[in-house]
Amino acid sequence: MSERIRFFIEQKIGESGEITVADKDIYHQIVRVLRRRKGDVLEMLDNSGFEYRCVIQNIGKNDLKLSIESKKLNLAETAAIAGSFLCIR
Repeated sequence: MSERIRFFIEQKIGESGEITVADKDIYHQIVRVLRRRKGDVLEMLDNSGFEYRCVIQNIGKNDLKLSIESKKLNLAETAAIAGSFLCIR
């Protein structure tokens, strides 16, 4: 069974097919702590209710370039978001 490595990023993940991760804490966690390399798979979340399966394409000095391999609805995250709206008056 392969491990799932998931990260939430503040930036909105668009439809471009590529993500640039420039957040220094996330970069440090992925590159230095987890020692991920080019070709490794990560899951990225952006609070849109979707999760994106991404592959590391390039590790720069201060950022990562990821290609989006797939996008799927994350029902657990969507339910949590919907639930939080229901609680607001």
